[in-house]
Amino acid sequence: IQLVNFPPNARHSAYEVGELKPYDFVTRSPYPTMHLLRTKDLLIASKMYGSDTERIPLANLKKLDRLGLDECKRLWGER
Repeated sequence: IQLVNFPPNARHSAYEVGELKPYDFVTRSPYPTMHLLRTKDLLIASKMYGSDTERIPLANLKKLDRLGLDECKRLWGER
């Protein structure tokens, strides 16, 4: 089991300073969330989708970048 944390104010990199960027929203959740990710489920998904699963994180970052910071904030209810 992998434990994945999604805090509401997460930054993509803990070392980032300055203005938020759209990709900072990739590790956020509207409420503090701890996700238990079962290794068995990852292996099943990997077999079902093949090597395409490696593209998912990059696709998520690209989508957030296309949305832009203002839209990400709007969807999250931030001002």
